[in-house]
Amino acid sequence: MTFEYYSQLKSILDDKKISIEPKILEQYKSDNSFGFVDPKVPKCIIWPENIKDIQQIVKFANEKTISLVPLSSETPRFHGTSVPRNDNTIIIDFTKMKKILNIDVKNRGVMLEAGVNFEEYINAAKEAGLRPHLPLYPYAKKSVVGAALDREPVIIPKYHWDIADPLLCTEVVFGTGNMFRTGAAAGPGSLTQQKESGGAQKNPMGPTQFSPFRIIQGAQGTIALVNWATLKVQQAINLRKNYFITSEKLDTNFDFIYEILKYRLGDEIFILNNLNLASLLQKDEASINKMRDNLPNWIGIISITGSGSLAEDKIAWQQGDISEYATKFGVELKENLPNISDEQIRIILEEASPVPWRLKYKGGCNDIFFISTLDKTPKYKEIMWKNAEKFNSKNIGVYIQPLVQGCNVHCEFDLFYNPEDQSERSITKDTFIKCSQALINNGAFFNRPYGIWADMIYPKVQPNIIKSMQKVKNIFDPNNVLSPGALCFKEGLN
Repeated sequence: MTFEYYSQLKSILDDKKISIEPKILEQYKSDNSFGFVDPKVPKCIIWPENIKDIQQIVKFANEKTISLVPLSSETPRFHGTSVPRNDNTIIIDFTKMKKILNIDVKNRGVMLEAGVNFEEYINAAKEAGLRPHLPLYPYAKKSVVGAALDREPVIIPKYHWDIADPLLCTEVVFGTGNMFRTGAAAGPGSLTQQKESGGAQKNPMGPTQFSPFRIIQGAQGTIALVNWATLKVQQAINLRKNYFITSEKLDTNFDFIYEILKYRLGDEIFILNNLNLASLLQKDEASINKMRDNLPNWIGIISITGSGSLAEDKIAWQQGDISEYATKFGVELKENLPNISDEQIRIILEEASPVPWRLKYKGGCNDIFFISTLDKTPKYKEIMWKNAEKFNSKNIGVYIQPLVQGCNVHCEFDLFYNPEDQSERSITKDTFIKCSQALINNGAFFNRPYGIWADMIYPKVQPNIIKSMQKVKNIFDPNNVLSPGALCFKEGLN
């Protein structure tokens, strides 16, 4: 960016909100993933603080044909969504937008600005007597709104009614510079008037028959910039009871898991291999290896919780039903595993991790994840292992998370590597690309196609679908200033 643009930006924004310092720009040229997007240094960083700032930036970008790439999480970041792909790019860093605008205990909803992170969110929810819907042990400095917009999987499938959950309403600025509110927040009335009349911005559908949040969520910043969002929450819990089911083969306990998902028993339910469970619970490579050596290959975690005066009763009847189905399917329910405490499990289910847990084992991780059904995951596991022949399979973590009340699952393979070892980096990158392509070719549904995945997926998509997506993009961002190059929106790259 020329100095002329910098001077013009300073005329519409405070100096403290803008930087072209080379040392600062260098920090934004890449993230902790590799293979998704090539590094590129931005021209400028802007830290907006309100909706007016966002609108001014977008209108300026349209006038000058400048690309805008949003981010809302602190480092380390992943998957290439915050990395410039254009030589003429401004990074919009939302991390200073930290306001929790509303906590509605009665209607169980929270309104957050885009920069609120999981550490801040969890603490505020606890103080209000609420229980947030969380991904598995989220990074403390990760944006809550960013995670919801990216459809990161949450760990309680029975409360996951829709693939969009826990995202509800949003206030956004489209690529045209126009502000818009989605869902119930759109009206009638202002937000103040809605609250005075008992409105809670809980319904994400609308306005009218149009539900624009569907095209904003998962769009990787290509359609709109989000100022705030409302998220659904639950009443805080008083009691928790954990069960473990273990096996040497991945699919041994699938019939039992399907049964308890069908009847919405348990709260947090997911499957890990021994490496990922140890990585969640331990702090470094030595302690992780020590724990995994004493664990079975596969561990399913089922946690039952209770709230209020009937918490014990709720846990008791769920224990009875789960035990009955365990007997029916010949599954051994374990109340503990060697050297694992209930408090350790509580922490990964309810707290935020000081560091991204996937980096604790080797220091680096490239994850491959997609949507499938539980019964197909063994097939994808075999495809993964077959195509990772040059990668040490002992360094592959697996995480399977039932979603939408068990109708499908998030299936994830984590490639752990030492980022300081160039040989490991090279093998990991090659394995990441080869395995991703093999999984896509065998029907894995990559519903979050970051970076290079988009280049693998969209050539297989019907041309009419691509054309429709581009029409939508042209309506809401006609000059392609928002995250050009992401998904199938390649025009304007240089």
